[in-house]
Amino acid sequence: MKGKRFLSVLTAVMLILALFSITASAVTADPALVDPDKLCTINIDFKVAGTPIADAKFKITNSDPAFELELTTDANGSATTGATLAQDTYHVEQTVKGANQKDLAEAFDITLPYTNPTTLSDWKYDITAAPKATLYTTAPTITKKVADEDVPASYGQSASIMSYDDKLAYWKITVNLPENIAQYKKLHVTDYLDERLINFTLLRVVNNANNAELTKDTDFTSSYDAASRKFDLSFTAAGISGLSDNETVDIFFTTAIDLENEKSFGEKIGNHVVLNFTNATDVDGVTDNTPLADTDNVDPEDPDFEPDPEPDPTHEKPGWPTNPGDTPDSDDPYVWTGILQFTKIEKGNEDVTLNPTFKLYNADTDAQIKGDITGTNGVYKIAGLKKGNYYLIETVAPKGYTLFGEKISFSVADVEHAKVAFTQSKANSASEETTLRTFDVGGTNYIVNIKQTDLPLTGGVGVYTFAVIGLAIAAFGGVFLLKTRKVTAD
Repeated sequence: MKGKRFLSVLTAVMLILALFSITASAVTADPALVDPDKLCTINIDFKVAGTPIADAKFKITNSDPAFELELTTDANGSATTGATLAQDTYHVEQTVKGANQKDLAEAFDITLPYTNPTTLSDWKYDITAAPKATLYTTAPTITKKVADEDVPASYGQSASIMSYDDKLAYWKITVNLPENIAQYKKLHVTDYLDERLINFTLLRVVNNANNAELTKDTDFTSSYDAASRKFDLSFTAAGISGLSDNETVDIFFTTAIDLENEKSFGEKIGNHVVLNFTNATDVDGVTDNTPLADTDNVDPEDPDFEPDPEPDPTHEKPGWPTNPGDTPDSDDPYVWTGILQFTKIEKGNEDVTLNPTFKLYNADTDAQIKGDITGTNGVYKIAGLKKGNYYLIETVAPKGYTLFGEKISFSVADVEHAKVAFTQSKANSASEETTLRTFDVGGTNYIVNIKQTDLPLTGGVGVYTFAVIGLAIAAFGGVFLLKTRKVTAD
């Protein structure tokens, strides 16, 4: 009897305990109740318009002065504390900007755990924050100018070059820096020169923020390959770090015009430059000295594009050099030089060519530019003339001909500058010339010399007649003197 009673009591106790356990489990598992022992996690997902922001640093603190945690975002813009945080209120503050980031993200506070904003019926112990930020959107640009002297105010769209006093074309490439230049990883300038531009010389590279001249192999590296006519300049990491936001850097160099190249005359000699860059978020870009609105000159699909040195008349790709036969882009600076060609002939007979000596003068100042100019078989080429007014003086006449005796004037203009014609006269053919002494036929300039004739004495008797009479008188006198001496001796 007692055994049955004990068994009944035991069964009842077990049922009560089982019921209490079920009730307790049901209470603990209710999501509406906070689990006081559960640790929390803060995740950072730092992106702007889908672009991850790497290397950003965040500081996490709470009410405990001794607590401080720092997170750094990875290449995906992510960082996490892991499940290490006690339940508390935390302050999250960005301390270091990430790659290409313009402003620090706004700080925020979060209490963990916090009510699930979707269900409103449970708690979130693992949260992900997406801080708001802005990125730099500007990119570097590049322009190019040219001058016939190294004077700041002279640099412009074009330059007319004189070669006789060793004048050079002065080129200035300007790199316009963005507002976050210090974060850039590459800044590389490429310039292919036209085949008519020779004797490349890099003068200097100037940081216009402080007018400081940059140092080669420290702030930048550069090279020029004469075979391909390719000039490269790349800023080093140290050089980039020393540049200033929204400032400019000028690259100065000189070239000469190849006067031995017949293609150097009659066309504009243009020049095109390209800038390749990589910003802080490893986004590559390329631009040239054509405005950015001209998308034909930007090739985002091939940021490391290196132009072929062969001419490309369409200029559909950035960086193609201008060469004879090409028309420079409207934004390309260009240089040009003129040439005067003429043939020296006998007046009335263009088959007889002559080779006198000339001097060249500036017609506006009367300053001599070049002396002892001679031709070959009567053909003269005076190359390397800049825009202006000139005249020639014949200083030594051909043997048997008279000096020209007058200024021979001509001008070099900036339109069709290679075809320079004399300003005095024009005729249809040399045989028609009876009074004019300079003329052009079919674009060929001629200067004529009059043949020198022996001057007769008064009365129309030639000098040779008087010479013969003089010799006869002298001979007769000699014979008479000898006979007189002989008579005297006898």
